[in-house]
Amino acid sequence: MSPAVSPSSPPGLSHITILGGGCAGWMAAAMLAPLVAAGTRVTLIDLPADRDLPSAAALSPGAKAWHALLGLDEHALLAAARGGYRLGTHFTDWPAPGAEWLLPFGDYGSPVDGVPFADLWFRARAHGWPRPLDDYNLAALAVRTGRFVRPTPDRIAMLDYGYHVDRIGYADHLRQHAMRIGVEVLSGAVAHAERRDDGTIVALNFQAGDRVEADFFVDASDGGELIGGFGGGDFDDWSRDFGNDRIASVTGAADSLLPPVTSVYGARAGWIQRIALQSHTGWTACFDAKDEAVALDELAAIAGGAADISVAPLFPGRRAGPWRGNCVAIGRAAGMIEPYFADPVDLARIGLSALRDLLPRGSDMAVLADAYNEAMAGGWEALRDLSALLTPLPASQSEAVSRAISRFSEAGRLPSTGPASQATWLALLMGRSILPKSWSPLADTIATDRLEQNLIRLASLFAQSAESMPSHADYVARFCAAEPQSV
Repeated sequence: MSPAVSPSSPPGLSHITILGGGCAGWMAAAMLAPLVAAGTRVTLIDLPADRDLPSAAALSPGAKAWHALLGLDEHALLAAARGGYRLGTHFTDWPAPGAEWLLPFGDYGSPVDGVPFADLWFRARAHGWPRPLDDYNLAALAVRTGRFVRPTPDRIAMLDYGYHVDRIGYADHLRQHAMRIGVEVLSGAVAHAERRDDGTIVALNFQAGDRVEADFFVDASDGGELIGGFGGGDFDDWSRDFGNDRIASVTGAADSLLPPVTSVYGARAGWIQRIALQSHTGWTACFDAKDEAVALDELAAIAGGAADISVAPLFPGRRAGPWRGNCVAIGRAAGMIEPYFADPVDLARIGLSALRDLLPRGSDMAVLADAYNEAMAGGWEALRDLSALLTPLPASQSEAVSRAISRFSEAGRLPSTGPASQATWLALLMGRSILPKSWSPLADTIATDRLEQNLIRLASLFAQSAESMPSHADYVARFCAAEPQSV
């Protein structure tokens, strides 16, 4: 079977080498694998990776298009990754005690005569309309009763979704896919990178004596072993934006209900995340090092045990120049933020998607590197700003976020550019109890009785659509059940 992606081989690039295994490394290998058919060697040096990350990952809806681009069968992927579908994130006591809200995927309602649904709902709410906004989001309704069905153009088309996956199973499925297409794999410790005077990499020398030359290198190592050797690449430290510098994780018993939603709980020290997989439940906590004892006690209590809790440092921030010379940093080599908004797998996908559009065709890569670094700077900073909206720290608000909050609270206007949809901005701002004082005057052009009839009709339609779905657990058991694990 021919691969779904067939980018042409860049003339002059005979060999691309990826340093690092784990999710980021094998994602890079799977994306670059089709180049093999066009004559470019692709080699992955398989290093231990993701060892200090939680076992479970929550992927955003952008992963759907990525999997399709790679030619992956979604059901087979989820079976291999022992995962399921994800319809959003439910927050309890976060970012403040007493808060409870849902950040669902997908759009709310539908426009009337070109007037956005949010403005219609703002107007109706100001005049006493009782139904909450989530009654007009299909993912939110499905979460309430633990339901799911994969949408089709003629059925439940407004449902959007991401995934819950086991990190090891996900990486292994990508490994098998990449190797089938022709990616070569080497193992062994790299002693050092052989460089030219300008810092560009000529070859990687192994401790055992082997040497691998390449034209282009992808650094998917946990610590940025290759990209760090260029020097001068500043790291933008975002610790003050989030307030946590430790991440802990532990696995718990599987939940037979398999809820299709990521759960985040505010704790006495930081926050705790829950992800339900077919094989187990993944628990993660982020907290300040000074509160470690309290945080680990809370994590053990909620997860049902403390025997296997792992703790690792957390360094939120990004590498200022992830592409330097003939090397690009992907995944954790490029940076990290707290994973309740963007998992490291999502961050790796964003970087690789940009790289795919800018793959070099020869040794002169400076223009492409500049374009990549500019795109990554904007994308990472936008994700930082969105993530900061989910923290209780008041001092971490950027000018862009302050402007977005002001425009929304005064006039109901939502940002129309950046990595987040207007629906996501709407859910985030409403979840933070930021409510608009006004709305678009176009909403006032819709007659009141017509507006109310439309709201009643839409609520009924969404409710019926949600009720028609099977349970998420039943859907997964039927279409993407994992093989029983050996004991």
